Amino acid sequence: MPMANGSADYIGLANAPILWILAMAVMGVVVVQSLIYMTAVKKNAESAGMSQHEVRSAFRAGGVAAIGPSLSVVLLDIALLPLFGTPPRSSSASDSSDPPPQRSPLPRWRQALWARTSAMRPSPAVSSSSLSWR
Repeated sequence: MPMANGSADYIGLANAPILWILAMAVMGVVVVQSLIYMTAVKKNAESAGMSQHEVRSAFRAGGVAAIGPSLSVVLLDIALLPLFGTPPRSSSASDSSDPPPQRSPLPRWRQALWARTSAMRPSPAVSSSSLSWR
């Protein structure tokens, strides 16, 4: 789905119902496989010499161990978001006749800090050699 400016309309593809149906099917397969595995483990735990308490403890430890690596990826994505930015807006948002608001290069708290400390900084015209201690 190339657009006139050469980029692809990925928003239309991402919101396509077929994509959501396929993603739900994949997630459904994962859940069904997990349930089959858990049922098989609970049935065969006695032959392996494990109590049901040990089985629950092992499932809990495995769940925590599986969440850790996925959380690190999510946190890394969130940390890199300011560096790479967010995806561009859809073409309908850019069709408005109003120009985008101009943003200051510094956040407001930094501007306020800069304004407060500017009185403490010497002006560039004053050098340390021109100051006299009388």
